[in-house]
This record gives sequence, structure tokens and C-alpha cells, in this order.
Amino acid sequence: MVKPASLFVCALALHACLREPSQPASRAQPAASPAALPAPAAAPSPAPSPAPPEGPSLRAVVRVGGGAAADARLPLVVALHGYGDSPENFVGLYSDLGLRVRVVALAGPIAMGDGHSWFPMRTEVPPAVWNEHLHAAAQRVVREIARLTNAHPTCGLPVVSGFSQGGMLSYAVVAEPGAGVIAALPLGGFIPRELWPSPRAVGGLLPGVYAFHGTADARVALADDRAASEAFRARGYRAELRTYEGVGHSVPPPMVADLRAKLAEVFRGQGCAVE
Repeated sequence: MVKPASLFVCALALHACLREPSQPASRAQPAASPAALPAPAAAPSPAPSPAPPEGPSLRAVVRVGGGAAADARLPLVVALHGYGDSPENFVGLYSDLGLRVRVVALAGPIAMGDGHSWFPMRTEVPPAVWNEHLHAAAQRVVREIARLTNAHPTCGLPVVSGFSQGGMLSYAVVAEPGAGVIAALPLGGFIPRELWPSPRAVGGLLPGVYAFHGTADARVALADDRAASEAFRARGYRAELRTYEGVGHSVPPPMVADLRAKLAEVFRGQGCAVE
């Protein structure tokens, strides 16, 4: 069992490391799509946008939770940090849950001081370019997941999960055909309409998409996450969205507890013992 105190410390640490500047929350309007991206601020001479990075394998931090042996055959959680965070700081959110899992926290390819990002902020580039960066990052993570599954003794298919940028990326990964995951667990994320998956069936079963979001999030609007969750459900995914009243862009203890319960449920459903 996870002690309340450890959940609180974990939530505070995660909130403290988030360094993305605040953005106004979008409001759902009857005539507008809640998943539409805001237009970037006008600039007289915009600089050329960098190409989405491809490159070699991403740097990874690997930890084993629940007192399991480092070489044991374990369920795999691929953890994706938020804007400006680091895998060293983010990995504990999952490895400290008391579950017998292997957690691999990947580092975003763009260096930001002591941290990293996966792609530019939405206000830095035009929407189409931002979508391109998100899609390219998802394809890169899909390749990493295949490599990690082969490199470690793994029980069942892995789960991908992340916060903020990592939550957006989790959505984009699970939307990729052949992503090789059983589920995505996005925290405070969303995916734009242009990257919603096409309806398809893979043996009659698609991955689960279990999202978590605060109702007072002013950086990533809950309405955008709700639209994404509904779109995945309409396309045949097992999609759920759990909300937290009054919670902003953070991961408080109740969300951590629900994250733990969902991870355990997903892995037990594959016959993997995690407790």
C-alpha cells in the first residue's frame, strides 16, 4: 500500500518541477471544437521552425519498484516527463507506488537547462508545425518502446504514461498503429483533433486510454482532454477520463492513488503479479 505521506511528497515534487509558463485555459463553446489549438501570437519575422528530432536512442532512467529484483520478468511502465522536467525527477512517481514493475523514464530530446522537453510549446510554432513535432516524438517513443521490451524481461505489453507534455505524448503514442502498448495513462494531457486515430480494429481489441485531469487546469484545458477521450472511445478504444475537482495542472495525492490502482488493474488483466 502507498502511504499518504509519500503520495503527498511525490505530488509536491512533481508540481515543483513543472516549469512551463502558464497559459489561459480554453473554454468550450457550442460552435467551436474544444480540441482546436490556439493560434500563435503574431510575429513580424518568425524564425524557421526546427525539424522534429529523430536521432539515436533516448536517454533512459530505469528503476524497479515494489522490492522486485532488477533482473526479474516484470511489467513495463514507460514514463514521459513534462516540459522542462527530467527523467531522474519524474521516475519516482511510478517506481514509488509500491508495485512490482519496471519503470523506464525517458528523457526528451530537447535540452532545457537541467531538464528537457519533447517538442516546442504550442505558442512557439504554428499549429501544423506543433502537430508535426508531437507526431514525430510519438513515433520516436514507439521505437523506444519496442527496443525496451526486447531489452528487458517483460511481462505482458507495456503501459505508457506521462504528465503535461508527457500526457500529450502518451495520447499520441497510443494513437500510432502498432504502438505495442496495452494502455496509455495521460495525466493533464490531450491530443489535437488532427492527430486523433482513424477507426480501426486490431484483433477486435484496441489499447485502453485512461486519462486523469484537474477541473481547474489553466495550462491544458480539461475540455480538450474530454474531447480527445470521447474521440478515442468513438473509434473503438477503451477510453475513460477521471477528473479532480479544483485541481490545477498538477498531480495531487488522489490522482496518484488512482494512477496506482489503474496500473495494477491493467497489468493484472494481463496475468502479471504486481502486488
